[in-house]
Amino acid sequence: MKDTDKIEVDLEQQLQFYMPSMFRLLADRNLKKRQWKKLNKKFVDEHYKRVSLYETNNNYLLVEANFYDLINATMRGEKSAYSLVGYFDILFKALDKNLLPEEKVMVRDTIYSTLIHFDHQFRNFIGELAVLCNAVDKRRYSLLGVEKDTIAQNKTADFTLLDNNTGKKELVEVVNIHLDNSNYLKETLINKLTEKFADKTCNSSDYKRFTLVPVIWAPVAVLQDLRELYKSGNGVAINDINEPVAYCAFSGPNDLPIYRFCPISSLFPEGQIFVEWID
Repeated sequence: MKDTDKIEVDLEQQLQFYMPSMFRLLADRNLKKRQWKKLNKKFVDEHYKRVSLYETNNNYLLVEANFYDLINATMRGEKSAYSLVGYFDILFKALDKNLLPEEKVMVRDTIYSTLIHFDHQFRNFIGELAVLCNAVDKRRYSLLGVEKDTIAQNKTADFTLLDNNTGKKELVEVVNIHLDNSNYLKETLINKLTEKFADKTCNSSDYKRFTLVPVIWAPVAVLQDLRELYKSGNGVAINDINEPVAYCAFSGPNDLPIYRFCPISSLFPEGQIFVEWID
């Protein structure tokens, strides 16, 4: 490969344009220049890795969309990517508004994790932040810690929250579930949820009580099937495991997207036209 073929990127600049609220949330806790430089290098390395795989696989390559693929797709004008990136910006804006200064410090590492994962797993950290955003909305809860309190042995909860109405401390663990189709939907959910619960409790009866919140990432058709499962009363019902929540975008007035991140049974308002999901 010739030196003239090498690409140069400035991920910080791209993200500041498409997600300025992330930088307002980070404020003086923004990544250091050396960290951005490391991310730029990783992005370029991943690009050339894909090019090599594409060329050695008869000009065909199927990859998982990462955080920066979404930015690039947005720059190309792809509607679904534009909607998802727009949701991320709104999510960071809401966190910036609802979190106290000392709470914002606690989520810095989670934000950083969304940037360093060059596959679809970055959504796991977006899912955690979205669950937290719902919790601190209207200050129903305060954030006391991230990966702070132990559930069992060396397993910690994603979030330690304070219920501002009761004064009680609650532990919350988020499990992100990525689904491609609706095959054996209920069985798949039961397996993934019980597996996660067993992992966090170390298969022990001696653990601190916590709430497990499932976040579903799936195509719209799968989300609709899952909605019907829960609306019919046939959803997964296990103690201390919440009804799944999910993200979806809909076309609103003037074709502007309307974003929803809420329990699956109420995800689809009547009469709304959804925006296709991207992967």
